[in-house]
Order: sequence, then structure tokens, then C-alpha cells
Amino acid sequence: RQRHARSTQSKINDKSTHFNMNILVVNAGSSSIKFKLFEKEKLSVISEGEIEEIGGSSSPVSVTVFKDKEKKSGKSETKVKDHSEAFSIIMKILTTGSLSEKDEKFVPKCIENEKDLMAVGHRVVHGGMSFKEGAIVDDDVIEEIKKVSNLAPLHNKANLKGVEEGKEFFKKVPQVVSFDTCYHQTLPDYAYMYAIPWNIYQEKKVRRYGFHGTSHHYLAKEAAKMIGKKIEECNFITLHLGNGASACAIENGKSVDTSMGLTPAEGLMMGTRAGDMDPTATFHMVDSKDFDPEKLETVLNKESGFKGICGSSDVREVTKMAESGKEEEKKRAQLALKMFSYRIQKYIGSYFVVLKGKVDAVIFGGGIGEHSSQIRKDVLEHLQCLGMELDENLNQNLKEGAQLISKKESKVRLMVIPTNEELEIAKEVLRLVSQSR
Repeated sequence: RQRHARSTQSKINDKSTHFNMNILVVNAGSSSIKFKLFEKEKLSVISEGEIEEIGGSSSPVSVTVFKDKEKKSGKSETKVKDHSEAFSIIMKILTTGSLSEKDEKFVPKCIENEKDLMAVGHRVVHGGMSFKEGAIVDDDVIEEIKKVSNLAPLHNKANLKGVEEGKEFFKKVPQVVSFDTCYHQTLPDYAYMYAIPWNIYQEKKVRRYGFHGTSHHYLAKEAAKMIGKKIEECNFITLHLGNGASACAIENGKSVDTSMGLTPAEGLMMGTRAGDMDPTATFHMVDSKDFDPEKLETVLNKESGFKGICGSSDVREVTKMAESGKEEEKKRAQLALKMFSYRIQKYIGSYFVVLKGKVDAVIFGGGIGEHSSQIRKDVLEHLQCLGMELDENLNQNLKEGAQLISKKESKVRLMVIPTNEELEIAKEVLRLVSQSR
């Protein structure tokens, strides 16, 4: 999107704009903002934190500062009426270590003022067909995001609010957007098309877009480093397994298929999302006075998945229930875990074929993928037929960081890699802003 780069050229080259040492990455939700501050040269984390329950009676604020090889954390609460005030509090924390002039300092300060920021990067879930990469924010970019926001109303509205408030608050600091969908823009048409009437595709842009692209791309690049090959020479199956979960087939470094679709609701079973199901089942669900389209969307996105089957969306709780819960609770928790692993197995098998049997590695990432040795074992249980041999000792005794969990004789490497979406966004911010100087 070079048009956007050129349109912001004069703004970025303005003498009042400072290119200093730090990049602030934010992820704005409907009632929360997560943030992470990176030092530009090494892209090491200086500070990270979150403001929750924005607009509520009291908003919890948590911050961690990494300074002088030490980690110092602090928590506090304050009333935050909107996202604009949240940005003000984030800057106050970063520049003073406190919530306001009246409050006691609870973490070390990180920067002097906004002149110490090179740019602010924003995560935006859906970029539609308009964005092949991230973009420096201007009025045209904001309008393009608005046009596709109907494709992800649960996410883009909140993301866009963060972008607009950030643009208003940091008037002299470039704002950059990074999209979850961009990495999947390389899907071939036969992979992204749904078999629906052509006019509906043209008019409504109903197709597979895919999500978690930032994470899948990061996992692929880290895996390529581990095996000592250029990413353009690598084929991977990446699994981002968290409360939201998705799989991705990567051929020669590019995404060629992914489990999520028009929205993040398709594909794997998730914490509160149903994943793949017969679309006409929804007709039976709404054939009742208790259901309407809005209620149905809520059920499929927020009340299904693990939560729908056994009452909890947290896999850690579900695992405990499966081991020591009451009889019915235990049975349903075990069923939920089996359903989750089974669907992942199906996607691995299908993507193995998509990649013509040439797979360098299967990579587990995301909170569940990184921390649940039992789910990794369950997923890989019957995949020896595809040349995937799990080393149970390595699987049970993970060290910190990325590592192999496959046996030496395994034809396909099995890896666990902690994902880092914020770092990937910071890299894109650095690249786009540097190109535009």
C-alpha cells in the first residue's frame, strides 16, 4: 500500500516529528487496552501492561517494567472513562511510573515524553481484501478499515477506536496498523472461495480471510531459524492454540490455507466458539421464539466451544475437571478435550496433503499449544503414520523458549515455539516507518 506511505511522507519527515528509540504496540479491545513498549534497536521489551474494564466503575491497571536486568511489576486501580483517557494513563505510567501526579509511583518510568516514541503500532483483526500489508494511518486507511469492519464487528470496532484515539492523542507520532488477515492474502482462490453464488461473493465479499496471521508468520520465521533454512524454502503446519485457535498450512514460507474463515468463528473448536459445523444447523437453532440472529451470533461466538460443552472456556480448568470432577462434569470435560484434539488432528492430516507430504515441522504455539503437554500428546497420538514421532520426555520437560519435542528418527520435526504477536507488529512498524522516512 505505497499510496498510504507516500501520503504520510511529509508528515513523517516533518521536523517536529522525532525518530527516537521506542515503539509502542497496543491492542485495543472493546473495554481494555494491552500495551507493550519496545526499544527500537534490539526490539527488546521495556514495559508491558494492560488496562481493563474501561468505562466501568473501576479499571484494574497492571504494568511490568524490564530495567537493568530486573523485572518490576505493579498493579493499581483507577476510573478510566474511555480509550482516550486510557492512552493518557499509559503515557503517564511510561513517563512517571504512576497513574497521575497525585498517585504514588509504583513502577520505574520508561521514557521522558512522546518525543521518545518512534511510532505507535495497532493490531487490527480484519483488513479485508484491501490490505496486503500493514499501513501508516491516515484518513484513507481509517475509511478502508471502516468499510470492512462489518466483516468482523466484534473486533474491528474496538480496534478502530484504539487507532482513532491514538491518532488524536499522539498527534506528532506516526500510527501504524497491522492486520491479522494480511499473512493469509497469499491463499489461492480455490482455498479461499466458498461454493456460494458468485454474485454474493462479489457483492458481500464472502470468502475465507483467515486470522492469527501475525502469530502464524512469527512461528514460521522462528521455526525456519531453528532448522537453518530460509523461510522461502520451508513448509510448515502451524497451530495457534489459545482461547481462539487456528491452523495454517505454509508452503515456501507463504500461507496457502488456514482454518478460520470469513470470521474467526470457523475452523477449530475454541474456548467459546463452535468452530466448524453444518451452517443449516443454525436454521434449527433460530426456529424458536428464544433465538434471533443476534442471539445466535452470541451463542456461536461466546457460549459455545469448551464453554458450551462443559461450562468452562479455560482449558486449565477443563483439564482439572476431566481428571477429578464429578461424574457428569468429568465426562463432559473429557469429551470437550477429545473434540478439541480430534479436530486439530483432522486439520493436520488435511494440511499434510495440501503440502504434498513435504512438511518440515508441525509447530505448537499460543497459550494452550505452549503450556499443555497433555493436549500436544493427544493431538499427536495417531500421527505416526505421517512420520510424526513425539518424544514424551521432551514434551513433558520443556525448557524456556523454542524447542524440538520430536524423536530423532521423526521424519517431521515437532516444535513448541512461544508466539510473540507484539514483536511481529513492532517489526512491521519499524519497517513501514523506516521506509517512509
